[in-house]
Amino acid sequence: MFSRFCREPCGTLRDLVLQRTTVRTRRASVMKEKAAVGREERVQVMLTRDELEAVDNFRFSHRMPSRAAAVRELLRLALTAVKEPRKRR
Repeated sequence: MFSRFCREPCGTLRDLVLQRTTVRTRRASVMKEKAAVGREERVQVMLTRDELEAVDNFRFSHRMPSRAAAVRELLRLALTAVKEPRKRR
């Protein structure tokens, strides 16, 4: 049997599963490397259900690819807003 993952005949179903797993593992590691470019620190945050729902609503309304991307964007927006001096009324 031939597969798209090997150029020579695959012997058993086990061989085919191992080859597919290897391809998926390599693909996942490449994606992680691309995603982590420029990011050296990991931060874990505990959120209430309401906070998580607000993050998810922001994510979907702005078509963000992940919760992490939405949290980074919200953090960037908040830090930018804090840096700007407040206008007095």
